[in-house]
This record gives sequence, C-alpha cells and structure tokens, in this order.
Amino acid sequence: MQSPDENQHVARAYLLAHGDLTLSTLPSRNSGGWVDGGLVSFINGYMTLPGHPARHLSASERAQLDNTPWQGERSRVYFEIPGTGYYLPLAYLPHAVGLRAGEWAGLSVDRSYRLARMAVLLACLGLLAWSFSLLRPPPLVLAVLLLPMSVFQLLSPSLDGLTTSLALLAISIFLSVLRGGRVTPRWASWTLATSLLIVVGSRVHLLPMLLMPFFLFWKHRHRRDLYLGIGLVLASLGWVAYALLSTTDLRVVRSHGTVEVLRHYLKSPQDYVRVVWRTLLNADLRDFYFRSFVGNLGWLDAPLRPFFYPWLGVGLCLCALASLSWRKGVEDVQARTVLLAIAIASASLVFLALLVTWTPHPASVISGVQGRYFVVPVLLTAYALGGFGRTRGLWLQCMDGLLLAAFAGLSLTALILGLQDRFAG
Repeated sequence: MQSPDENQHVARAYLLAHGDLTLSTLPSRNSGGWVDGGLVSFINGYMTLPGHPARHLSASERAQLDNTPWQGERSRVYFEIPGTGYYLPLAYLPHAVGLRAGEWAGLSVDRSYRLARMAVLLACLGLLAWSFSLLRPPPLVLAVLLLPMSVFQLLSPSLDGLTTSLALLAISIFLSVLRGGRVTPRWASWTLATSLLIVVGSRVHLLPMLLMPFFLFWKHRHRRDLYLGIGLVLASLGWVAYALLSTTDLRVVRSHGTVEVLRHYLKSPQDYVRVVWRTLLNADLRDFYFRSFVGNLGWLDAPLRPFFYPWLGVGLCLCALASLSWRKGVEDVQARTVLLAIAIASASLVFLALLVTWTPHPASVISGVQGRYFVVPVLLTAYALGGFGRTRGLWLQCMDGLLLAAFAGLSLTALILGLQDRFAG
C-alpha cells in the first residue's frame, strides 16, 4: 500500500471482482463501495506508514497482517475511494482477477494481494514484450521505463504500469502500420482501439492519443479506422462526462464544482494560460516535477539519495541523444509531427485536469501535479525523436547497450537504496 492511492486502487479492483462496475455515494461521504472487512483491515494496517517516515511495522504487526483472512460478504463495509471514480473499470481487470483467484483458493488477504500484484506485473510485461516485438524502442523509452519511479510503479498494483504498457502498445501499433505503408490490419485496428479506450478512460490527459486512428484513416482511407476513431471519441468523452458528474470527491474543500471551473476556463482560456505559466515559473514546483518523475517513492515520502537525481538526469539526456534518428521521408516526418503534437497536448492537459478537479478556484498555481503524470508524454516524445528508426551498425548498437546497462545499474541501485532508507527497519 505504499504506492500513491494504492489503497484505493486495490479496493476498486475488489469491487470489480465482485461485479460492482461503478462507485456508490452515501450522503456527506466520498464516492466508494462495499469492501470485505478483512481487506479493509489489511489496507488500514499498512496505511499507518505513509507520511510517517519513522514508523515501521513490528514483527507481530506484520504477522497479523500476513494472516488476515477474507471475512465474506456479510463483513463488507463502506470504503471511500473517490480517486478511482474517474477511471474506467476495465483498467482494473488484471487486479480483479488476481484478488478473486486468491479468494476462491482460500488464500489470506495478503497472499491474494500478492497474486493480484503478480497478475498486473505479468500483464504489463506481456504488453511491453508485444510492443517491442512490433517496433524496436529508442533508448530513451527504455531509460524512462528503467527509472526508479517507473519500476516502483510497475511493481505495485496501481494503474501506472498497466496504462504505460498499453500506451506503448498503441504507439508501436501506430508506427508499425505507418512504417509498413499498408492498410491497417483488422487485429491492429481493434487492438489499437481497445488499448486507447483503456488508456484514455484511465488517464484523461491522454485524450489527444485518440488522434491516432483518424490519422491512420487519413493515410490509408480505410473506413474501419474512421468508425473506430469516432466510437472511441464518443465512448471516451461519454465516460469522462459520466465520471465527472457521478463522482463525489470531498478531499479538497472547494467552493466551485469541477464542471463550473471547467466552464470558466473554457470561456476564458487566457486565465488558464496565466495560471499554467505561473506554475511553470515556480522553481520549487519544477524541481518537484523532476524529482517525482525520476523517483520519489512511497506516498511521495521516500526520496532517492540526492546524489542520484543529477546523474539520472544526465543519463536521460544521453539516452535522448542516442534516440535521435535523421531518417528522411514524408511518412517519417508526418509520424514524428503527430506524436510530438500528441505529447505536447497531453502534457498540457495534465495541468488542466488537476486545475479543474484538485485545485481550489480561483487558482494562483496548479496543485496536485506530479512528475510521473508526464511519463507517457515523454515516451511519445522519445518515439518522435526516433521516428521509424534506422538500421544501426554493430558499434552503435554496442554503445547503446552499454549506455542502457550503465543507466539501469544506476537507476536500480537508486531504487534499492531509496526503499531501504525508507522501509528497512
């Protein structure tokens, strides 16, 4: 439960495993659902750690949590999970399968939780392998996936690992179809559409990725891409509207509702530009974005040792340079332009999403933005740098391999030491 909002993600997965697709809302309460009492006890036991760096679980506390049993349908209590109300339930399918399998097998809550975590990890690794089999990733893509924050999130049953893997699959399908210069195969169209639906339904700032099927239609004039694109837009916008209107989130006290704030900035876009500009000019916020992109583990209470941040930043820059490809061609330039435009638009929507859902209105700066929210925009940019790629000689391949090996060693060392510093004891 040490990944941000992991307690809510696990509870939402439990609800899905028991057929509850949407959240409920009780009077004067956040949106939530009815969760097994054993799982609630398990969650609450580990939620004594976030925000308390000096707190460690004793051996007896660990043993008690390890052996917490499922208590059955009659034990279910209302558990508030408003942060998950904006996410499409499909994104929790691997989590739900793992938890439900653990219940059916008579395992403890702890073992069922670990089974869910393994199911999510295997799903992510399978999606990444599929993605890389379609298109060789630029070094910057691998470097971003190897960052301490990325690995930490990949190993937790939250949504970051799954949505990132699905986004990479969508990008790989998009570029591989364009590179092939042929009509989009049926499997590619439907896989791209399914991936985008889950990604956008779980990460609203990635709405610009819905441009992909329309671009494929423009290139190949295949109606299936057009129909799927229109269907995706309608489904995604419909889900966003439903989530905004149906989710009650009282965690931030605001005198204006989400829809009201969104309407204001749509009418006065210059106000949005001003608040984003003030946010970006804030040096402390910029530093926080970088650190929480590279690695600020736990509930943002487990930073890496200061030594690692600048060196990992240098490593990312070197991997970006190694990703550059100068291959010419109209199709290559078009693909790069589309990916870069999607990346910029998605990064901009990060600020808009947090502005209308999390920041009190009127705002001086935008609250709640974390560096990890920019992972997919950076991955889009990495593929824009590489384009369709080029054939690299053996010498350059060896250099890329050495660079990534050094980066992986540095990153994983930073991750292990950061976890030890925070949780060992």
